[in-house]
Amino acid sequence: MQADAFASLLDALSIEQAAVVGYSAGSASAIQFAVRHPERFSALVLVEPVAPGKGPAMPKPIFTIFFKNNFIYWATVTCFQPIVGGAWAGVPPGERLTPEDKADVRALLMSLLPVSARVDGSAFDIYVSTPGLLNDPEGNDYPFGSIRAPTLVVSAVDDPLALHENARALVERIPNARLQAVPGGGHALLGHHEEVKQGITEFLQNTVASPLKQKEN
Repeated sequence: MQADAFASLLDALSIEQAAVVGYSAGSASAIQFAVRHPERFSALVLVEPVAPGKGPAMPKPIFTIFFKNNFIYWATVTCFQPIVGGAWAGVPPGERLTPEDKADVRALLMSLLPVSARVDGSAFDIYVSTPGLLNDPEGNDYPFGSIRAPTLVVSAVDDPLALHENARALVERIPNARLQAVPGGGHALLGHHEEVKQGITEFLQNTVASPLKQKEN
């Protein structure tokens, strides 16, 4: 559904190919896009991706309680940020956060407000688009081999949500993929944003910008 919509968007914009970046749950639709429409890709970047393997899953009753009521969500984030930071923002257990890190986590959690307006999209991400990948045996049969674009997978070694071991296995299954292993920072890559930006920039320059320059010459 989302993958075909992306292809239609490129058609509407008269764009033949694009470099596509998928982060966290957004990686599921990016992967589907790459599998269903490989000719539309010049490069694929997956940051903290949903990948085949085991991982944490939010029970639907908890999702319903916290993500359909703006006040309950706000109060929980405000009063219990150290607790929900791990469960919802992917802060590694026992991680010592700097004041800047704490501000980043709070900004991330607060950016979801109003959660009631996002509830349908969030539910789709968690319970519709990720099955077939996370915690689903059928993910073992996923046609990753049909992805033709150069691919960069960015994964923090201590991410408690999108597990690093799953990311490493994903790289092995995509033909032209490489891994950027980030030494810490959890799911939000706290303290490593510049390092990740540099890695993605260099990857795109080498895989997209260089071929374009060769065509121009």
